[in-house]
Amino acid sequence: MKTMMIIKLTYNTMFKALFFFLFITSCSIHAQVLSKPDYTWAHNLRLKKNISYGEDKAQKLDVYSQNDTQLKPTLIYFHGGNWVQSSKDAFINHQFYIYFLEKGWNVVNVEYRLGKGTAPNAAQDVLCAVKWVADNAETYFIDTDKIVLLGPSAGGHLALISGLMNTVPDSHSCYVGDKIKVKAIVNWFGASDISNLNNYHHGKENNPIKVWVKDPQAIEEISREYSPIHYVTNNAPPVITIHGDYDTIIPFVQSKKLHKALDKVNVQNQLVTVPGGGHFGFTKEQFQFINEQIFLFLGSIMD
Repeated sequence: MKTMMIIKLTYNTMFKALFFFLFITSCSIHAQVLSKPDYTWAHNLRLKKNISYGEDKAQKLDVYSQNDTQLKPTLIYFHGGNWVQSSKDAFINHQFYIYFLEKGWNVVNVEYRLGKGTAPNAAQDVLCAVKWVADNAETYFIDTDKIVLLGPSAGGHLALISGLMNTVPDSHSCYVGDKIKVKAIVNWFGASDISNLNNYHHGKENNPIKVWVKDPQAIEEISREYSPIHYVTNNAPPVITIHGDYDTIIPFVQSKKLHKALDKVNVQNQLVTVPGGGHFGFTKEQFQFINEQIFLFLGSIMD
C-alpha cells in the first residue's frame, strides 16, 4: 500500500514535478483526470442553483453537470470561512473547483448553516449534503464510485469529516458509505483536531473554535464527535493535503499529525508542504504546482 508522500514546494521540485506532469499527460493515462483541456468545456455545462437538501433555508447546493448522459466523476465542494462566514457564492471558491469543470467533472457546491455559536451544524449539514448527492446521483449522471471531496480551511475540515465518517457505519444519521465511494479527499489546510486547535488559540480573542462553539464546555464533546483525526481507519479514502508551514490560523502540525495517522493504518496519502506559506495567499506558481500535484494524486487512484 502506498502511504504518505511529503512534497515541499520549492522551485526545484516545482520544475521537476511540472516536467513529470507534462510527460504523464502526454502519455494520456487516466484520461478523464489528466486529459488535455477541451477548450469548449464551458459550453457543455448545465447549472442548477440553490437546490434544497434540508429544511433550513441555508441548506442549499448548486450542481454543475455535464450536458450528456455519461456517468461523470464528481467533486463535492465545501467553502471555507471559519464555519461562521462566507458563502458558496463567494468568487474565491471558483479557483478551487474550476479545474475540475474544465476536465469534464460534475461539481456540487454546498452551502451549510454557519454563524457564531452554531457548532456543530456545519458538520452535520455537509454529511447530509453528501447523502443528497448519493440519493440524486442518477438524475445528474454522477458516478457514485468516483466521488471526491474538497474544501479549503473550514471547508477542508468539512471535506475530511464527511469523507471519513462515511467509512464508519452508523457514525451519523446521514450515513451513505454503503451507497457511494469517496475516492479521495482534497484538504486545503483544514483542521483535523478541534480540541487541539482550541488549545493552540487559547487566550486569543479570535479563537475560531470558541467563536464557532457557543458553550466552551461543549468543545471537547464536539471535538470527539467531529474531529477527522478520530475517524482515521484503514477504510479511509486517500487524502491529499496542501498546507503552508507558517499557517497561524490552522497550524501545520494539524496536517502532520493527520498524515502520520493515515500512514499508521496504511492509507494512501500525500502532504504538499508550502514552505513559508500562510493561510491562503499562495502565489500563481504555487497554485499551478499544487493543482498539478492534486491531479497527479487523483490520477494515481482513479480507475
